[in-house]
Amino acid sequence: MLASCVACLDAHAQKESYEQAVDLTELEALENYRIHPKDVLEIIVYPDEENLTRSVEVNAQGLISFPLVGKFEIGGLTVFEAEEKLAAVLEKDYIIDPVVSIKIAQYHERTAAIIGEVQQPGTYPLDPSSRTTLMRLVAAAGGFTDIASLGKIKIIRMVDGEEQTTNVDGNSIVSGRKKDPVIEPNDLVVVPESFL
Repeated sequence: MLASCVACLDAHAQKESYEQAVDLTELEALENYRIHPKDVLEIIVYPDEENLTRSVEVNAQGLISFPLVGKFEIGGLTVFEAEEKLAAVLEKDYIIDPVVSIKIAQYHERTAAIIGEVQQPGTYPLDPSSRTTLMRLVAAAGGFTDIASLGKIKIIRMVDGEEQTTNVDGNSIVSGRKKDPVIEPNDLVVVPESFL
């Protein structure tokens, strides 16, 4: 009985450790997230004597329209960088010691496509608050078919206007010998058929 209680406590501790690791990975992803066009931001300014607190959408050029400062470039910045930049502009001419808090209320749509030997080929949304990996994308597509060639998966990505193909050995990922690669927006994953 004591052994089963110890095993239960150990399993619980492992689960908590895993959940903390997942939380840290998601937190890191949020800290590194760069603001994109079509993101909707909730901006809170304190003190808010000018009624500045509001929700704004980032336009296609990465700009927002904000009271007192007009057009304000925010695209490509992290949330922390955007908070610091807006606070500095407000402090320069308008508000004494402003505190700016920015939260991403709605992320722009980020997708990746997967074709070939998966159960449901198609385009899938990527979770902006965490890193979507190859195997998570495969899972979203219903998993591999019976004739999938896991050793010859390709990830096709546009880098500086040029197509870049990375060959991935899915068997090594599944067995834990290699790290599961992160899928970026607009990636195309190709899972070929196995020819036996």
